[in-house]
Amino acid sequence: MKYLYEDLVVIFNLHRQFLDGNPAGKKANLSGDDLFGVNLMDIDLSGAEMAGISLRRALLFRTNLTGANLKRANFKHAVIEGAIMKDANLKHAVFKGVNLQLADLRGANLEEADLDDADMVGAIYDQNTRWPQNFDPQAVGAVLASTETA
Repeated sequence: MKYLYEDLVVIFNLHRQFLDGNPAGKKANLSGDDLFGVNLMDIDLSGAEMAGISLRRALLFRTNLTGANLKRANFKHAVIEGAIMKDANLKHAVFKGVNLQLADLRGANLEEADLDDADMVGAIYDQNTRWPQNFDPQAVGAVLASTETA
């Protein structure tokens, strides 16, 4: 489904209310939708349902996707720099040519994800992050988070 900017603003506002515990809020469900080139910079979509979404060439700079279901999402050529993707389901997601610099991938499930040509310099992961088979995150510049608590 294609959205007008105004439609997305309504969805994001309702999701914010949902996250705040407001009974008038509604969890965002963008599963299977096409958000080609959309600007989601600094938006909180934590816990959103987004399986199979197309976010090709989207701007997700500092977007909060903590715990979001992004299984089979297509991020081809998106900018995800500094995004928070902790505990997100990214299984089978496509990250070809994606900027994932400084992204927070702690606890994320990236099993069977396509990470070809993804720029992961400074991306943070931990012992709970699940990677595609035979993938070496340190070889592409990702950084293992300290096990110390702040």
